Amino acid sequence: MKLLGMLAVLVLSTAGANHFGTEDPANLEAKSLASAVSSFKADDQDVQAYSGRVGKVCQAKGCWMQLIDGDVMARVKTGHKFFLPKDLTGNAVVYGKLVKIELSAEQAEHFAKESNDGAVAGAEYQILAQSVTMQ
Repeated sequence: MKLLGMLAVLVLSTAGANHFGTEDPANLEAKSLASAVSSFKADDQDVQAYSGRVGKVCQAKGCWMQLIDGDVMARVKTGHKFFLPKDLTGNAVVYGKLVKIELSAEQAEHFAKESNDGAVAGAEYQILAQSVTMQ
């Protein structure tokens, strides 16, 4: 019986392994991350869909990842509402709000410890994500 319960957990955790977080909003067409960053307006706080490829992922809990499009990177933060596999790779569409923040030295050091991602203090784009869908 214990084995059956463990199998059920395994099946449930891998079904839908290409989607993380809440249900994707309907009728949002993904725009490339590079395009979104180039036309960024700080007062635009609507949820949008952003496409790119997965870069580094938080190796502590899977609570953030890098979304990369060419030479543009945004840190996708889950707010600990959902978690991403630490070995996640491939192309993704992220649904959330794009923001520009000033990353402190302490925050940069924290991110660097979680995945050796080379974070440095200064301006950084982040997506406050409600979901991530792998393509």
